Amino acid sequence: MSDPDLVRERWAHLLGVPPMEEYLSFLYQASAEGNADLPGGAERWHRAAHVLAELAVVEAGLVERQVVEELPPSLRERSKEFLSSPAVASTYITSVPSLALVPLDGLIVYQPRLNLGYGEELSTRVSPTWSDDDPHFFDFCLALDRSQPPVDGLQVNANSFVFSSPSTDARFLGAKLVESQQIGGYVPPGRPAKAVVLYVGYSVNAINILDIDNRLILNNGHHRCYALSKSGLTHAIAVVQHLSTNNLSAVPAVQQAQDLYLESARPPVLTDFLRPELTHEIDVQHRVRQIRVQFGSEELHAPG
Repeated sequence: MSDPDLVRERWAHLLGVPPMEEYLSFLYQASAEGNADLPGGAERWHRAAHVLAELAVVEAGLVERQVVEELPPSLRERSKEFLSSPAVASTYITSVPSLALVPLDGLIVYQPRLNLGYGEELSTRVSPTWSDDDPHFFDFCLALDRSQPPVDGLQVNANSFVFSSPSTDARFLGAKLVESQQIGGYVPPGRPAKAVVLYVGYSVNAINILDIDNRLILNNGHHRCYALSKSGLTHAIAVVQHLSTNNLSAVPAVQQAQDLYLESARPPVLTDFLRPELTHEIDVQHRVRQIRVQFGSEELHAPG
C-alpha cells in the first residue's frame, strides 16, 4: 500500500531524447509501489522520438539562429556591480562572464526534467509586462529577488556532518585552510595553529548560458527560464560564458554527448517542456536536499 501522507510533486520529463533508460529509471523510481508501466513508457518515448525526427526537418537551424543582445544602458551599472561580486567572480572561472539578454526560443537544455510545482511558483512572480530594463526582471533572472531558506546541520559522529535544505541548490562549496585565530565559537583541546573550513550553502544560482560554437546551452536556471517562457516572455538576462569544445570538463553532460547538443540539427530545447507530446508529467515523492560532509586525518613521520 502506498502511504497517503507522502507529499508528491508534479514533474515533467522530456521524451524522445537519448538515453531512454534514464527516463524509464526515473519513471520506475517515481512509481508509488514500483508498478510503473515501463512498456507504456517506452512506447510514449518512441512516439516523442518520432515527433522530434519531424521537428529536426521543420526546425532545422533553430538553435543556430540565436542572437545575444547587450543589456539596456540603464542596467549597466547594476551589471558591473553584480559581476564584481566576490561570489560571482569565484563561481564563473571557466571563462570571463558577461551579462546579456538571451532568447528563450532555441535555448538548448541538457537537464531532462523539471519540477512543475516549483516552475508554477516561480511563474507567479513573473510579470508578462516586464521590459528588458525592469529591475525586477534583472533580480528575478539573477536570483537576487529573495533569500535562500536556512540550511539545517547535524553532527552525526566524530568526523561526519549531515546538512539538509528544501532547496535543491544547497551544496558543498569547498574547503579552505585558514589561521586558527580566524575561527570563533569553538575551543578545541590543545593549542590550535591552523583550521580547515568546510563550506555548505548555496550557489550564485543566476541563469547561466554557455555559448559553445554559436549554440546557446542553458547551464543553470531551468525553472526560471521555464517560468519566463510560460508567461510569454521571449528573453532572459543571463550570465553568458564562451566555451570551446576543448573546454567542456565543467559540463560533463554536454561533453559526453556532443553529437546531440553541439552537432544535431535539432537538440532538445527549453520550449519542449511546454509541448505535451514531448513530455511526460509524473507525480514524484517530495524530497529535500541532503549533503553529507566527512573528513579524515592521518599522522605520518616523514624525513625533516
